[in-house]
Amino acid sequence: GVSLTLTWSAPLVPNGIIREYLLYLDGELVYRDVARMYTVLRLQPFTSYTLQLVACNSAGCTFGNIQSVTTAETAPFGQPPPTLTAVSPRQVQVVWNVPTQPNGIITRYDILRQDNDLPLTLVVIASVNDTLVRSYNDTTVRPASHYQYAIRAVNSAGQTESVLRPVTTPEAPPEGLSAPVLTVTSSSSIFVTWNRPIQTNGNISEYQVLRTGGGESNISVYRGQNRIFRDTVLQPFTMYTYAIQACTSGGCSLSPNASATTLEDNPANFAAPTLEALSATEVSLQWAPPLMPNGIITHYLVTILPVSIQIRATQLAVNVTNLLPFTLYTVNIDACNSIGCVTSSGQVRTLESTPQFV
Repeated sequence: GVSLTLTWSAPLVPNGIIREYLLYLDGELVYRDVARMYTVLRLQPFTSYTLQLVACNSAGCTFGNIQSVTTAETAPFGQPPPTLTAVSPRQVQVVWNVPTQPNGIITRYDILRQDNDLPLTLVVIASVNDTLVRSYNDTTVRPASHYQYAIRAVNSAGQTESVLRPVTTPEAPPEGLSAPVLTVTSSSSIFVTWNRPIQTNGNISEYQVLRTGGGESNISVYRGQNRIFRDTVLQPFTMYTYAIQACTSGGCSLSPNASATTLEDNPANFAAPTLEALSATEVSLQWAPPLMPNGIITHYLVTILPVSIQIRATQLAVNVTNLLPFTLYTVNIDACNSIGCVTSSGQVRTLESTPQFV
C-alpha cells in the first residue's frame, strides 16, 4: 500500500537503441535510467496515482499513455476514542468518528466494552456493518456500574482500535427487596428486620419502615441505615402491616407487605353494668364488652356479694334468682381473655316483699 513495483517491456518498434526510460508519477519525474523495472516508495495507501512512461533513443523520445493505478489498502490507523453518554441507568450511547487514516474502505466497526467489575473482560458487544452509522445504544448495562468502551475499525487489510474511554451509569431504584421479617415480642412491640435488596443499583441512602394499623395508615416509623428496628407503644392484640422502602439517588422501591398481630393484654375500659331489680328475689344484669378487650374475651365471671354467688357466662346478660327481698347486693363482673381480667362493679337492691313471721 505504500510502494509500487513497476516493470515494462521495450517498445515494439524501438527504431534504434533505447538509451533511457523516463517515469513520471503524477506529472513528476521519479525515474530516469535504462532498466525496465523501478519501485516507487513513500506512497499513500489506497490512493490513486497517474503514471506515464517515456522511452528515448538518440533520435528522440516517445511518451506512452497516461495510466491510473491505486495503491493497496493497509490496516487503518488512528481510531479516535468514542464519545460516551449515560442516557439512563440502563443505557449508554456510544458515538465515534472515522479513523484519521482509514487506509482503505472501512467495512465494519466493532464496539468493545470492559466491565470494571469483571477485570480483563474486553469483549465485542456489537458490530456495525453499515459504516455510515457511527453510533450505538448499549442497553445491556447495569445501574451504578463502571464501564470502558473502545472502537475497532476494520478494512480488508487489517484493523485498529481506539484507546478505552470510561463511563459510569447513574443509580436506579433498588430491586429485589423482600418483605420484612416480623417478630412479635409483647403486647406493645414488634421487632422488624429486613435484608438488603438483591440489586442495590447504587448506594443505599436510607431505609424507611412504613406501618399501617391501629387507626394509622402508611406512616413512617423509622428512617436510617440500620436494617433492624423495634416498634414500640403499639396497641395490644392489633394487626400491623409493615413495608420497607429502600432509596438510592436514583429513586426508591417498596417491599411487599408483612403483617403480624401483637400479643393479648389485660382488658381495659370496662363500663359499669346495668343492674335492675325485677322482683323481691330476682335481678337483671346487663353489660357491654370492654372498650379495649386487648384480645379475645373468653368469658365473663359474675359474682354476687355478700352471698358469694358466682356465675360463668359468655353472653352479655344474666338474671339472678333466689335472692332475699329488699337486700342490697354488690355485683362484680370480670371480663377475661387469655392474659387476665378487668372488673366492673355495681349495686342493686331487690324489691320489697310482704312481711313474714308476724
